[in-house]
Amino acid sequence: MKKFAISIFCSLFTFLLANSQAIINMPVEQNPLFAVSTDYVEATMTDNGIILGANVVIEGGSGSYIYLWTDENSTELGTESTLNVTDSGIYYLKITDTCDCQLTVEFNIKPAGIDSIESDAIKCYVENKTLYVENSSQVKQLTLVSMDGIMSAVYNYPNPQIDVNTLNTGVYIANMLTVNDDMITSKIVIK
Repeated sequence: MKKFAISIFCSLFTFLLANSQAIINMPVEQNPLFAVSTDYVEATMTDNGIILGANVVIEGGSGSYIYLWTDENSTELGTESTLNVTDSGIYYLKITDTCDCQLTVEFNIKPAGIDSIESDAIKCYVENKTLYVENSSQVKQLTLVSMDGIMSAVYNYPNPQIDVNTLNTGVYIANMLTVNDDMITSKIVIK
């Protein structure tokens, strides 16, 4: 969990008036620590877009807040506590309380799908959000297993393709069974 905080220090001020024997004590109230925390500031875009800010928790400060959403080009996008976006990119939520304390949370929204694939032994490529294997007529089956042991994707001949929307970026173990019943195992990195 990321946590951002600003604190304003206030105390009891004492004023001595010149040529006076009076002391004036003036209490000043301090707002609680102004903090913004969120569980997630990086996400992957979905086909329906994504709502940002729903999981942001604001604590302390003056208790009344102003919101300003901008993109990476500083274009203002909204002034509500949440923002629905349909494009990947960097988004910023600036939260200001009535004492003018400000905090900014950055949201990095990655595009759906795959940017690149790296493999030693299995030649793959992505086209129109689909993962294909080169020389697919020589492939009976391809399975992708995530590093935590979960089978993430399987395809069988004669339909040798995988919808990349079902995959997260990361490292996979790929097992390819050829038409000659040879098993080729390779690490595949999806970025």
